[in-house]
Amino acid sequence: ASRGATPLRRAAMVSLRAAAAVVALVVFLEPAIELRQVAREPNRVAIVIDDSRSMALRDQVTGPTRTERVRALLDDSAPALAAWRKHHQLDIYTFSDVLSPGALDGVARTTATGDATLIRKALEALRARYDGRDLAGVVLLSDGAATGEFSHLDGAMRDFLRSLDTRVHTVWTARPGLRDLSVAKVLADEFAFVRTVVRLEAVIRST
Repeated sequence: ASRGATPLRRAAMVSLRAAAAVVALVVFLEPAIELRQVAREPNRVAIVIDDSRSMALRDQVTGPTRTERVRALLDDSAPALAAWRKHHQLDIYTFSDVLSPGALDGVARTTATGDATLIRKALEALRARYDGRDLAGVVLLSDGAATGEFSHLDGAMRDFLRSLDTRVHTVWTARPGLRDLSVAKVLADEFAFVRTVVRLEAVIRST
């Protein structure tokens, strides 16, 4: 359409039509600038500490209690825990028959008095506190003297641990040397005569 026009007029017409085509393309594509603000929220690591009465035992007569061993471990791990806090939020819990939140400076400083060691119940309650994958991992400190449904590890327990959808790391706070003595059975007559020797037999189990 610009044939026969002067070079200046022809250049102006081509430029205007090219500009019109660019404007039409921009209107069709509707470009936009998206401004996005990203805030990174650290996930959580739960440190779960056994507070049952068995933690008050001493594996050796002159040795520390299991609770004292936990406290020493936490104190020695202060640099590592500080490094963890750069990428995670640390949540502290104690448990025996129930799971209770606590503070790192306050746990394992008093005598353990819990009536049971319900590890499975504690893990179930812990998992319920977090949504999705917010829980990066669990560190469980216990002497392993579990009661309830976690007294031994079998296929069902492994399936339960997988269902938590997080890693559970265990720290054994007991040591070899402690013997658990129990009176398993007492054999005796139901009655006895005064000033007569009576024979009693008992079965003692040592674990």
